Amino acid sequence: MSPHVITLRGHLTLVALESELRPLSERLAKGEPATLVVDCLDMESYEVEARAAFIEFHKRWRPSLLGIAVLTRKVSWKGVVLAMAMASGTKMRAFDDPASARAWLSELA
Repeated sequence: MSPHVITLRGHLTLVALESELRPLSERLAKGEPATLVVDCLDMESYEVEARAAFIEFHKRWRPSLLGIAVLTRKVSWKGVVLAMAMASGTKMRAFDDPASARAWLSELA
């Protein structure tokens, strides 16, 4: 199973996040499980509303998301990913490079 990939750049707005997540939401609504790569390598910041929307997306689709790999080099965001994984029980990890992220997700699918 190939992971669904979303790419977030610059200052993430709610509109941009919803646009990126829409195709995956449609897939999950059909009952198809998925893995997800969230590429934040070029993302600088985000709106509070975008963060809240990602949390809600995660809550809604958690049973169907087999794993989430977040690409970031920011130490603070890696900590957030770890905290979210621990709090939710979701298989979620931060990675510096796409190859490592995809390798990890392939083990889960």
